[in-house]
Amino acid sequence: MTLQALFDGFQALPPIPRVVQEVLARSGDDAAPDDQLAQLIAADQAISARLLQVANSARYQMPQQIRAIGQAMQLLGQVNVRTLVVSLGLISGFGQLPPTLLRPLWRFNLHTAALARQGAPAAGVDAELAYTLGLLQGMGQMVLQLQRPDGLLAPQLPALQRQALGYSDTDVSAELARRWQFPALFTQVLQAMGAPLGADLPRQVASLAALTRVSAWQAWAATQEPLTPDMLATWPLDAAQYLGLPAITTPLAITPLDILCPALHELLG
Repeated sequence: MTLQALFDGFQALPPIPRVVQEVLARSGDDAAPDDQLAQLIAADQAISARLLQVANSARYQMPQQIRAIGQAMQLLGQVNVRTLVVSLGLISGFGQLPPTLLRPLWRFNLHTAALARQGAPAAGVDAELAYTLGLLQGMGQMVLQLQRPDGLLAPQLPALQRQALGYSDTDVSAELARRWQFPALFTQVLQAMGAPLGADLPRQVASLAALTRVSAWQAWAATQEPLTPDMLATWPLDAAQYLGLPAITTPLAITPLDILCPALHELLG
């Protein structure tokens, strides 16, 4: 099956709310006013309702009910709100997946994103862009779960995926980003994740691609116990060397979702 045939298998492309496209278009723009973002979110009733649900949850113990998106943004913070908007938008696009599959996939995305943000300063890239790409890189796995639930999903298997399918999950992520009309940078980075990091790539694209690949491997490795020699052999060496990492680095344990993103934990459980 070709990549084109994979997407042709959808009766309709999974929908993506317009507010997600708008938020992604503003990624890396720290100067974007809060009220502008609040207006964008307020235009989407479903996402607005979920954000207010989080802001009024027992976790935050507010004395009065929060009724406005602007108030919710002050409570949760702009970065958390952006994360929630993108997460909720992508999750809604894959509503056909059962929660037993969706939750672990999205936890993996969140952990990848957190690791990418942590490594962004050393990689010389914008931390918010790195975090957002960590969320987006797992879209291909969700598409494959919908169309080809055959287990070829682990981030250490791109070569096996290409041998069996003719494409990898990051190729699928890049194509979905293109079809959803996400900013070109996201498509370029996702495409670069699945190919050797050549000198012809712009530095920003290559650095973000390398960082996202390493972060995805680390997020996956943190869930494997024990890590066998065969698993360790899948360490993305070219990406690590590009970032100046001399050896395999793995997090000690996967961060619980309620610490990683408390607001999203309220919705995913």
